[in-house]
Amino acid sequence: MITNLVRLIIISTYIFTVQTQTNIPIGWFVDDTTSNDIDGKTFSLALAAAMNLSDYFIWPRDLLAFQSVHDNVSNANIYSGFHRICNQLESGAIGSVSSIDNQKTHLLESFMTRLRISMISLNYFNYNKQESNTISKIYHLAMKVDLLPALAAFIKRYKVTTLYYVVEGEEAFSRFQAMMVAQAREKSYDILDIQIRRLIDIHNQNHTKNLLQSVEINDRGSKEERFIVLDLKYIDSYINLLMQIRHHGMTTPHYHYIIMSLEADRIDMRFFRYGGVNVTYFLPRSIHRMDLSVDPATTDRLSLPSFQKKALADALSIYMRAIMTLDESARAEILHASDNEDNFDHLKIECRAKDKNHPHEAFGENLFNVMKTISFDGYSGYVSFNEYGERINYTLNIYQVTMNKLPRNIGNYTHDQFYMDDLKGFEGRQAHDFDKARERIITTIL
Repeated sequence: MITNLVRLIIISTYIFTVQTQTNIPIGWFVDDTTSNDIDGKTFSLALAAAMNLSDYFIWPRDLLAFQSVHDNVSNANIYSGFHRICNQLESGAIGSVSSIDNQKTHLLESFMTRLRISMISLNYFNYNKQESNTISKIYHLAMKVDLLPALAAFIKRYKVTTLYYVVEGEEAFSRFQAMMVAQAREKSYDILDIQIRRLIDIHNQNHTKNLLQSVEINDRGSKEERFIVLDLKYIDSYINLLMQIRHHGMTTPHYHYIIMSLEADRIDMRFFRYGGVNVTYFLPRSIHRMDLSVDPATTDRLSLPSFQKKALADALSIYMRAIMTLDESARAEILHASDNEDNFDHLKIECRAKDKNHPHEAFGENLFNVMKTISFDGYSGYVSFNEYGERINYTLNIYQVTMNKLPRNIGNYTHDQFYMDDLKGFEGRQAHDFDKARERIITTIL
């Protein structure tokens, strides 16, 4: 029988735990460019997943918790969306995580850098950065993995001479431009002809029909093999365009499509693999599964977590690891700066202030210096950053569809190595080569 004294101890302990837990505010901003599997529950699910990545650190979940300062800023006017972000941050935040378009990300980066506040973006990569020996310090980490180096290595190895590049959206066009600049400056691609096609409206059947006709092999008896890069904005765009490619009869062994998406595994290739068509794509290698309840072999491919959802969990893990890496005095000063647990004056971000002395600066500087040194195996692949805040040291698995078979992992790519570990996977493909004097293995990506 529980005595009154024991009841008092249990109740007192419970109250103490509740009262001493600190809810750390963190900005969480999305717009209409966010993945379609991101909803209101996403932050809490990602936070729970991040806590499961406590391999080399212990997150005191009974004492510390993140509270999202959330807003959907899908405004037609970019500055209206920017000011909404600013209003949210001024109420207090340790930093931010965002899945917003490139224009809003540029604005957010500019004032976060000015105020020395950390930010992590999930779906952004800067292909127009100014490279110099004296780069200005940034406070921005980009979770997106760049597939362009892998595409360059693939093209160089297999000596593709003509490449059709289909783009949708400004980021894909920036990637195409970066590829052209690299080819001209470094002569890193052995390509004689790169032809771009812009996908303007995936739902306009006349437009997509004309686009496909412009990359179609006209001579059915030709020995030509056509390599087509699909670099599209949304997962739905890939699905819709692949369906139209199939209906247009462009799934013979003469065609090889390279899918430039970090979540190509969410595309159901069962409906597209027939006819001998070749498809290649790259995915970040991860030793962790974010949702153990979803079978990786499921036929409902869209039920698999998107790259953005996995990157969100990794971003929260970065903040957790950085906070726990801070020395105890700094952590105590930041997290218990006031007896009032709802008072986060020390975390308020005055993004409209003109003076340079902001109370958040010292903490922001200290925190970001730790964040950029963090590295671990995450859900979105290996997490580590260079001086530009870009992902490095990751491994990409190479998947290919050929000879009516489902996707198979046939190799991997790292920064300094492109390795195909199953050349037998190409035997079926080589049976369709018209030039028997040479073995030609090709792919398409990004």
